[in-house]
Amino acid sequence: MSREKMFSTHKALVFSVFTLVFLTLISFSGNSIAEEKETVLVVVVQPQSGPSATWGVLSVEGVRLGVEQINAAGGLLGKQLRLEALDDQSKPAVSVAAMKKAVGLKPYVVFGTNMSSSTLINMSVLEEAGIPQFSGSTSPKISQQGNRNIFMACMNADNLQQKSKDWLINVVRSRKMAVIYVADEMGKATLDSLVEVLKGTETKMVEVRSSDVGQADYTGDLVKIDNSGADTLYIIQRCDEIARILLQCEKLGLNKKLRIVGTETLIGPDTIRLAKTAAEGMAAIADLTYKTPSMWPMAVAYKGRFGRFPGHDAIKAYLSVMIVATATEEVGAFDQQRIKDFLHNRTLCTKKYRWMPIDVHYDKNGILDRECYELMVKNGDQVVNKVLSPVHPENFQACK
Repeated sequence: MSREKMFSTHKALVFSVFTLVFLTLISFSGNSIAEEKETVLVVVVQPQSGPSATWGVLSVEGVRLGVEQINAAGGLLGKQLRLEALDDQSKPAVSVAAMKKAVGLKPYVVFGTNMSSSTLINMSVLEEAGIPQFSGSTSPKISQQGNRNIFMACMNADNLQQKSKDWLINVVRSRKMAVIYVADEMGKATLDSLVEVLKGTETKMVEVRSSDVGQADYTGDLVKIDNSGADTLYIIQRCDEIARILLQCEKLGLNKKLRIVGTETLIGPDTIRLAKTAAEGMAAIADLTYKTPSMWPMAVAYKGRFGRFPGHDAIKAYLSVMIVATATEEVGAFDQQRIKDFLHNRTLCTKKYRWMPIDVHYDKNGILDRECYELMVKNGDQVVNKVLSPVHPENFQACK
């Protein structure tokens, strides 16, 4: 074969290979675009590393379970949900960067954050982008900013402490209360709400101790609480820190001297697992629990998926997904503004909306209301002592 003919044959071969690769790339690109059109992106921003990773991971799992259940049921408006999880490393400043990254992904909604100190500084990022935000934070300050882009996934500290007032005075019968709280926005907001509801009552605060996120040793604080003459210890912390406090209370014998109470994190399954016998007898007012008939199906599904029963962080994250699904189906489109308009001043009843496991109400500021529960740890398990009505039961007449 002549050199010219060999060269011509080689060029033809190279051109054929190039054409095949090019057409293949076009095909893959077309499939990717088609797949993207058939899915809707949702993002969750929570701590998956750092001192708050324990409950941050649970929150991501709650969102994941909700997304998987919706997809298994045929999706939302015929489309599958696609989940992207971003880590804020338990740091407020990093949460802002994570939210900016989320905006760049152009999601339908964002779930998170749950740390009030993070939410207060990152919520403006999503507000400016118009992307609805569903947060598990409890600080009342969040809903006082005039931001109609954000919706709470749990009762805020003011509303929950309002429901705790009669319980603390008449059931716990606390007269001399000591408090140990984590010195972040969540801890301060809950303490402020507790102080406010107890003003003018028989219950007086005799010792208030603050602590750092991730603190390991509470001995000095507990000794001062013991010496204060308190009859009740109210703990405002997250599960890891609570477990350490309870174990140290047990070691010092304080669990025999004091009634130990708090919020849902005190009696959550993860606290019980970490504190073991030191959690026995602890009691709390909580706005979520898996130990009710309405949440039990979710709890069973969660345990089957992740190997343990869900704490309140997982439950409120899951509930956020179901609220989004409900609003989207009612609007009939993936319209961010319309689902926000739909949710304000709206009661979502389980009997009317298929995705809702419990009845909830949103006011004009995105503040959530629902029934709450008096819980206790008995025989190493969470037990519901009493179901309490919502703060505004008149908003739930249609759900009866």
